[in-house]
Amino acid sequence: MKFYRLLFLFLCFFLSFNTQAKTSTLAARDTISIVYANDTPPYSFYNYDSEQGLLIEIWRNWSVKSGVAIEFIGVPQENTLALLNKGQADIHIGLITTDINTHSLSLSDPLLSVNHHIFYRNNLPAIKNIEQLMPYRVAVLAGEAQAQLTDKLPQSSAVVFDDLPSLYHAVTNGEISAFISPIASWEYYLKKHKIENKFIYSSLVIFKEDYRAAITVGSSIDIEEINSGLQNISDLEKSQLQMQWLIDKKKNEKKTYRIAADSDYAPLSMLNTQGKAAGLLIDIWKAWAVAENVNVEFMFDDWKESLELVKQGKADFHSGATVNSDWQMGSNSFYQLDALFYFPENRPIKDIDDISGSTIGVISPYYGDLLEKRIPGIKIKIASNYIELLQWISENKIQLFFDDEFAVEDMLTRQGRLGDFSKFSKYHVLSSIQAIVKKGNDQLLARMGI
Repeated sequence: MKFYRLLFLFLCFFLSFNTQAKTSTLAARDTISIVYANDTPPYSFYNYDSEQGLLIEIWRNWSVKSGVAIEFIGVPQENTLALLNKGQADIHIGLITTDINTHSLSLSDPLLSVNHHIFYRNNLPAIKNIEQLMPYRVAVLAGEAQAQLTDKLPQSSAVVFDDLPSLYHAVTNGEISAFISPIASWEYYLKKHKIENKFIYSSLVIFKEDYRAAITVGSSIDIEEINSGLQNISDLEKSQLQMQWLIDKKKNEKKTYRIAADSDYAPLSMLNTQGKAAGLLIDIWKAWAVAENVNVEFMFDDWKESLELVKQGKADFHSGATVNSDWQMGSNSFYQLDALFYFPENRPIKDIDDISGSTIGVISPYYGDLLEKRIPGIKIKIASNYIELLQWISENKIQLFFDDEFAVEDMLTRQGRLGDFSKFSKYHVLSSIQAIVKKGNDQLLARMGI
């Protein structure tokens, strides 16, 4: 009986000693060293006279919560593991563990997750799925990114790099047109080299990875002590840190697009009796703004001047027209129009030959060019708005005019003159409505998604 009592006391003493040893490995140290990559912004990097980045701040927070002093040792990304394995640092700040052999390491719980997206030059067609990368050489990091691309797109031409700085250098030099990368790392690099406007990223997530801290197997530090300190960092604190380092505050502010529109193109676009923007096109672009999480403001003028606003860069794009000039680029068509001839009741037109020799008023130069090519012997006079067309009719400067059926009839109804005009239905032109941007603004067209 005495033997069992002694055995029990010995086990209690041993367990107590062992527990104390485990819980005191960090507390017994004056300082622990953490090796970090000094070239992987915004996660960890050296800037001016101090180490900075999201991972750096997570560990500073961990230090406060754990009551353990830390010091950082910064080296290029490719040298961080070697420093840890040689015992020159106690902890690795955070690894993407899918790309390395972890047999000799003990890993913490995830510090943070990182999504990888497709990036591509803005002169390429919009890329909305991974299959659209097929024609291009795609830059990826060796390891998980390469495996994911090969798995999802076996016939792709992958250009493999060992680290992000090398990949980004090749992109900057024009060697690569498409690549896969975390958003935050690439956006930081874009801004540093002032090439933000040359690339677009797809919202499609190709794959997701976790950053985990690492110690060597056999380290005097217990990985659970690290995890315990990480668990003391609240979700709110983590979110605030990510907002600080991963979200561009200016970008987080909604971008505002200025949209030029015809002020007298009802029911497509107009200023209503309260002086507010109204019409089908206005509603389309308001819905687009909600879907894209952006703001829109409308700039109204007559037809000719509303297009001029886009040409001069005062507006980002036109709400809806048809490309008819070298400076213009158009989105995909999203509405179709039917245009007809209108003429006063006192001048009946029964056949297309009755139009020959007439002076025809139009608002859109597109219609003017089209009519001149198709009907011989006519003259075209371009008006700024419907009021001018009606004035020219009364002064006999034009004998008839040509424009979109629903817009003309809406205007004549509002003017109380619908019964004063007839339409010639034997000749009509179908045309498509497109958003109009200034040539070279491919990125905006890609964002429209129409």
